[in-house]
Amino acid sequence: SSKHIYLKLKMTQKTKATRGFMLSNSRKVFTVQDEIYSEKSHEAHWLWHTPAQTSLGADGKSVILSQGNKKVTLYFDCSVPYEIVLRRGVPFETSPSNPAQLSGLTDVENLVDVVFTTNTEGTTFRCIAVPQDMEYIIPETVTPIDEWNIPDGELDLRYDYLSDLRINGVTIDGFSPQTSEYSYMVNSPSDIPEVDCTTDGIVAVKEQATAQNGYTAVIKVRSRYNEDNISSYSIVFTVNTSSSKPSGIELAPAEVNVSAMPQPENGKANLTDSSFDTRWAAMGRPEAVYDLGSVKSVNAVGISIYLGNERRQNFAIDISEDGKTYSTVIAAVTSGTSNEYEYLEFAPVNARYVKLRCLGTSVTGSSWNSITEFRVFGQ
Repeated sequence: SSKHIYLKLKMTQKTKATRGFMLSNSRKVFTVQDEIYSEKSHEAHWLWHTPAQTSLGADGKSVILSQGNKKVTLYFDCSVPYEIVLRRGVPFETSPSNPAQLSGLTDVENLVDVVFTTNTEGTTFRCIAVPQDMEYIIPETVTPIDEWNIPDGELDLRYDYLSDLRINGVTIDGFSPQTSEYSYMVNSPSDIPEVDCTTDGIVAVKEQATAQNGYTAVIKVRSRYNEDNISSYSIVFTVNTSSSKPSGIELAPAEVNVSAMPQPENGKANLTDSSFDTRWAAMGRPEAVYDLGSVKSVNAVGISIYLGNERRQNFAIDISEDGKTYSTVIAAVTSGTSNEYEYLEFAPVNARYVKLRCLGTSVTGSSWNSITEFRVFGQ
C-alpha cells in the first residue's frame, strides 16, 4: 500500500550498468534511470516502445505520448549531450530479425530513440514519465540510484467519476462511469454538438471538440480527496465521408512514405497509381505520409478502400508544416458502400505533410488496412 516503489537491477560485463525503476507520487510518476560505466565510449540508443502517438515537447527536450484521452510527458536528463529521434516501432536495419521475438510487438507502433555517447567516466541517463494532468516539478539534480529511498505515506486510490455524460442534453450511448473513451458520428464538422456532464467531483477540464483538438471533446474530473487522482473522458467525433468531390485542386505529393510494407506487391506506389485494383496494405495502425514539397493550403482528402463496398475503414488525418510536429484535423470512417473515392472536407489548414493514419476496419478479427487510393486537395 506504499505510495512509492523502487527496483534496482545491476548488469555486469565489460560495460557495467545499474538500472533503477521508481513509482512515486501515489504511483503516478514513473522514473527509469541508468548508470553506465564502460571501458570505451560507445554510441547508445535508449528506446521507449509505445503504441501511443509521439511528438516533441515545446522545449525540444521532452516527448509527449498521446493515446485516446491520455497524455504523458517524458522528461529526459543525461550527463552527456543527447538527441531525441522519433521513429516507427520497427527493428533497426542492423538488428537481428527473429519473428518469434517480434511477434509480441504488433501493437508497438512508435519508438522514442534517445541517442548519446557514453564516456569512460560514467554516464547517467534519467527519464521521468508524468501524466499531463499532474502538477509535478522535475528535480533539478539527478539522485544516484544507491541513494533512492521510499518516503512514508499510504496510497490514496479514491477517485471521483462522471455520473452522466451528455451530448445535446442526451446521455451518450453506452455510458458508464468507468468507461473513458467514446465515439460519436456526425455528418460534417459543422455538426459537432455540445458536451456536458454531471459529477460529484471537481471538473478540472471541459474542452469542447474543435478543429484545433482533432474534434475530440475532453472532460477531466479531479478527486475531492486527492487532487492528483484524475478521471479522464473523451469523445471523438467521427465524420462520415461524402461521394461529392470537394472544392480545391488535387495536390500531387513530391514524395510518399509509409510506416510499413509487409507485402511488396501491395506497396506505397499503389496509393497514387490511379487504379482501384491495386492497394497498399499493412497491419495494425499504419501511416502514410504525403510530402507536398512545400507548405500549402489543404482542405480535403479523397480515399478509396479495397473491398470498400463490404467494409468500413476508420482513419484520421494529421497535418504538419515541418514533418516533426503533427496535429489531427479530423477523424472519419468510410461508408462501406463504395470501392471508389470517398471524400472528406474540412476547414483549410497550412501543411506540407499530410498523414493518413489508419485505425482499423469493420472486419471482425482482422488487423489489416488496405487502401487503394489516397488524394490530397487544396490550393
